[in-house]
Amino acid sequence: RLIPRWIHAENVKIGDFVKVPKLAQRDLDTEAGTGISYRFSDSNFLKFLGWYVAEGWCSEKKREIYLELNQTDLPIVYQLIQSFHSGAIRTRRRPELSDEVVELIFSSKKLSRWLKKNFGHLAPNKRLPEIFLNFSLIELRKFLWEYFSGDGCLHKNNQNTEFSLRFTSASEVLLRQIQLLLFNFGIAGSLDRIKREGKINKFPHGRSYAVRDLFNLEIAGNQRKKLFPNLNQRIDKIFQFQPLYP
Repeated sequence: RLIPRWIHAENVKIGDFVKVPKLAQRDLDTEAGTGISYRFSDSNFLKFLGWYVAEGWCSEKKREIYLELNQTDLPIVYQLIQSFHSGAIRTRRRPELSDEVVELIFSSKKLSRWLKKNFGHLAPNKRLPEIFLNFSLIELRKFLWEYFSGDGCLHKNNQNTEFSLRFTSASEVLLRQIQLLLFNFGIAGSLDRIKREGKINKFPHGRSYAVRDLFNLEIAGNQRKKLFPNLNQRIDKIFQFQPLYP
């Protein structure tokens, strides 16, 4: 029986077995017998996935899909969902979170089950399916731009001379997967844990909740242009560039 272990590349010899990522098919159909098949080549659906991974979750019982969005992001995501979902889409305000937060909700039993199985249904268990290893740079950039729009920011260095790019998530697995994907762009991102376990946060209207540790994946300023070459450095202008990668 073969037992896999890590060795230095210089020690690999002819005849050794090497484990490599399995490249999945272009269509990821995980619901056998249902006829469901979501095409990642659909640009709008790929963008929606970026927002779902950043801001979405699925209901266990109702089979509903929720995205908690800032009001300025709402029309962008609404149009993306309309491009592949013909059913009703509703919204509701979440004043217990913030006066600026709006929850977007739509129902699809098949899509909810598919998202949960392949991307996770809550922030701590978010992940990417292995098909992302086979994506082109164009597809990865589209997905990562939408994810960055939901869960990313630009961060000034101590000298205020350059901005690094940060992805933030409660899922360490997700950011380690994105860290791996960034090598496709020649980018080596650094991953850090933000210790928050045991702390209590309070919503503006009095409700409180226990918080989890967060993780930051940071791309240095001299490398971020490899990923988003058109990204303006001014933080206050960043979300005017939403259609960067149509």
